[in-house]
Amino acid sequence: MIRQSILLTMVAIAPPLLNASDAYGASPSDGYVGIRYLEQTEGLVVTEVVPGMPADAAGMVPGDLIVSIDGEDIGPDAPTPSLVGPTGEALRMGVVSPLGQAVRTIEVVRMPKAKGPPPTKTVRRNYTRFSGSLRRGPARHARAAAEALIRADYDGLSVDQAFAPLRRAAREHPRKARVTLSAIANAARDRPELNRVVGMAYQWLGDSEKSLAYLKASRSGVEDSLAERLGASAWADRDLASVMWDAGQRGDSIALTRRVAPLLKTEALWKKVGMATPTPTSPWEVAVEPLDDIALATRSGSPWRLSAQRGRPVAMVFWASWCGPCKKELPALAHLVRSRPDWPVEFIAVSVDKDVHFDKAEQLADGWDLPFPVAFDRDLGSRMNVEGLPAIRLIDGSGVLRSASAGYSEKSVMKLAAALDRLVEGETDEAGQSARRQMGASWSLGEVGLRFAQPADALRQIAVLNGRVTAIFSGHGAIELPVEGGGVRSQIVVDEALLSSGDRHIAWLDGPISAGLWWLRARASDGTTRWFRTMSSPIASVVTSKDQLWVATDSGLTVFDPLGNIVVQLDAPAVSLAAAADGGVWAVDGERRVRYAPDGRVVLSDEAIGSALIAADGSWVGRGFKQIVLARVGPSGSPRVIALRRDGTIVGLDGTGQPALRVDVDNDRGHFIAVGDLDDDQHDELVLSSYGVGLATIELEIP
Repeated sequence: MIRQSILLTMVAIAPPLLNASDAYGASPSDGYVGIRYLEQTEGLVVTEVVPGMPADAAGMVPGDLIVSIDGEDIGPDAPTPSLVGPTGEALRMGVVSPLGQAVRTIEVVRMPKAKGPPPTKTVRRNYTRFSGSLRRGPARHARAAAEALIRADYDGLSVDQAFAPLRRAAREHPRKARVTLSAIANAARDRPELNRVVGMAYQWLGDSEKSLAYLKASRSGVEDSLAERLGASAWADRDLASVMWDAGQRGDSIALTRRVAPLLKTEALWKKVGMATPTPTSPWEVAVEPLDDIALATRSGSPWRLSAQRGRPVAMVFWASWCGPCKKELPALAHLVRSRPDWPVEFIAVSVDKDVHFDKAEQLADGWDLPFPVAFDRDLGSRMNVEGLPAIRLIDGSGVLRSASAGYSEKSVMKLAAALDRLVEGETDEAGQSARRQMGASWSLGEVGLRFAQPADALRQIAVLNGRVTAIFSGHGAIELPVEGGGVRSQIVVDEALLSSGDRHIAWLDGPISAGLWWLRARASDGTTRWFRTMSSPIASVVTSKDQLWVATDSGLTVFDPLGNIVVQLDAPAVSLAAAADGGVWAVDGERRVRYAPDGRVVLSDEAIGSALIAADGSWVGRGFKQIVLARVGPSGSPRVIALRRDGTIVGLDGTGQPALRVDVDNDRGHFIAVGDLDDDQHDELVLSSYGVGLATIELEIP
């Protein structure tokens, strides 16, 4: 196993998701169209049409794309015209239907908002009553509330969530907790899922014998499924091993602890049973080094040095006199700085003008009256990899480059301010020493080598196909990541004009593909949009299979070619898709597993009760997992199953189906995995994106 730390460049920080609605409003005199929508650069994607309102009467449906309002096109740089206006006034909208491309004109007359109540939040009355009765009132009320909560199917909560208040009650009101448990234990005979709740509650009450009985009952009859081998019940087995020890069943406890160790990092349990670490791990670290010092001569004649700014963030703004967007960005930044006079940040504007344009640049700087220093240095632009203008390099208080961006939009200034605020709130290393952030650690019966590990602030889902890598950059959608030396690099300069909100799925098909809940966007490698389509129902899964893009929605499957044309449409909803090796896909819908040929024919169909995710060989698992992939990481490139559980642990199985890899990622903000051959050796690498921490390329061989 290899331990390695590599320094590379960090990437930018993204803006929040943009949601909007005209369905409900505050003023009774306003007139409404009656829709909810999500803003995208291509227009407004309709997510809800309110019954009885003008949009409903005009035939609008969820998935419609509004591209113009009263003749004004909706674009990334223009403010979106309001749909709200005087009651009785007509409004014209240019609309593209789901999966369509042609624009039709809809005219509606605004009317007062619908008389129905606004959207209501879920009220869990039985849960609220149960939780409250454990804190106050007689024990019989708590017992009755528990019975009502069970009859109500836990008010839509998981069993663990529904009965979480028992833990506090066991500590503060043990008698009441015992009375309540008697009711839950009675129901556990007909609802086996309650056995674990009862067992853990008795453990909190210090009754190891009863706890052991119920926890064993919760694990009895569990089949040896793929999900179990990947650790679907690892937490339950950990708790059972702990209670076994307390109940005096020491041998059984140690044996179960050893079985759980490859699936779950359980240091407290290992210590409890007096066991040396059974799965020693190798840590992965991201090295974060400060930049070499930067010295500039400002227009005022005062020297400026990066090293003198230790302890506060720096926004280094690159511009030129001939750059149109620069003439919008710099005044906007000046306004931002003036509006926050006590802001502990440093701005410096660096012109990269040639000597022949120097006078023009001086005139612009004088006219803007910038409240921060201005310098001229073309060489610094090259040193900081500035290829497009305007450009911003964000440096934290310890001198570490945190983001690189190019271009300007109205939202980019707000995003920059939010990023600077986060840096101000964060810890800085005023001494300028190198910092290391642990990304995670790995254990394996095979070989694990960290090829590259680098900082990355805002990468989410990631996909690999034929050596090309794309990731969702929060607030910007799908972008291609550079691959060099068999690993993914994160030296990304984000174009602030390329915006996208609500991206959930990612793929590659002649360029990056991303999808939100209602839409698909295909981009070229340079980030420009090739095509954009909306769907008529929410998207559940997206996958590329050879030269086709398969999309699963609540209403069925749609297959696109690289140009965005529909190849196949099937009335067959699915919750998860995986590309099959010879074309077509595997799909599961919670009830069945289906293998589709590229033309949509059903090749195989069998039962898959509880299925939630599927891999490229047709292996499937139920809830409790975030991703499941098939990777060529066995001897001679043989396939192995690797899964990312919802608890954040990555587990890989060997050729016999037993756990042989565990990766513990130190990040509760979310991470994602992808596999693919990045160095043409017929052997896949594992790529890990850990949000706000880093990006790693990992070499694996699992026996």
